[in-house]
Amino acid sequence: MKRFLSAALAVFASSCFAGTPDLPSCDSWQPAASCNYQNASRPTSSAINYVIIHKVEGSAAGAASWFQNCAAGVSAHFAFNNSTGYCYQCVQEADIAWHCINRNTNGVGIEHGGYTNTNDVATVCYDESALETKSCCIYYTVAYDRSHIQGHSEVPGNSHTDPGPYWNWTYYMSKCNPAGGTITPKSYIDDTPAVSANWITGTSAADKYGADYKYRSTAALSDAATWTSTLANGGSYDISAWWSAGTNRSATAPYILPNGATVSKNQQANGGAWNLLGTQSLGAGAQTTKLSCWTTTGFVVVADAINYYGPK
Repeated sequence: MKRFLSAALAVFASSCFAGTPDLPSCDSWQPAASCNYQNASRPTSSAINYVIIHKVEGSAAGAASWFQNCAAGVSAHFAFNNSTGYCYQCVQEADIAWHCINRNTNGVGIEHGGYTNTNDVATVCYDESALETKSCCIYYTVAYDRSHIQGHSEVPGNSHTDPGPYWNWTYYMSKCNPAGGTITPKSYIDDTPAVSANWITGTSAADKYGADYKYRSTAALSDAATWTSTLANGGSYDISAWWSAGTNRSATAPYILPNGATVSKNQQANGGAWNLLGTQSLGAGAQTTKLSCWTTTGFVVVADAINYYGPK
């Protein structure tokens, strides 16, 4: 996006933004009233260690306007339109905005239009907001993790619930990654699922992956095989399964993906190859995929290997 400024504001902005990491892509400078923030000279006066994510319970434009009213007693450094990603900068990063108890002095506050209990943030808004958070990771060395990039509700001492249950942390964090697009996709393969004693180890199938596989009879009970892989980076991953095919296999083998979705696959066919279960946005760290035995009885389900490929 381009910053749309009048000639007068452009002169003012050149003195405020030059030589600072304040977001170049932000569309407008709409300064908060001086009664709603504290002048400072961060990071010299105090380190910037956090980015705090908020939802307005209204519009970004309304928030930016409210910050100009001394009756507000609050402010944030940025506000993003939840539909278009249009950016308002209201407080310089060097100054202390009043947006979150226990994070004002050392945090950058980012407001987003919309409502906490509504799934109303467009991808473009996540993308534009993430540019600011990413810049904080680069310029201020804010740690790229969820202990330092937090929701308002996650900070001790606050009673707020924003950004709420619909905020897509996995996608947002993938866009904030200071490594950017330099990450080369790779495969994370696990062919040793954790199983109960009810699963049998098989080795005879010629189309198996590796040395062996696990299998058990289908039944109306919870007894899943579980693969766990630790991903180095968040992002979009293809999740695929390998099985050995056979006529005694289930035609509706139920795989449970990391987000809880269940995908049924026909293990009577397409053995000895990677079969795509789905593509999901995943965070860095441990991710699990499961194979349930709870499907049509009279067959077996085969737990062989799972492959996460990404981030893409």
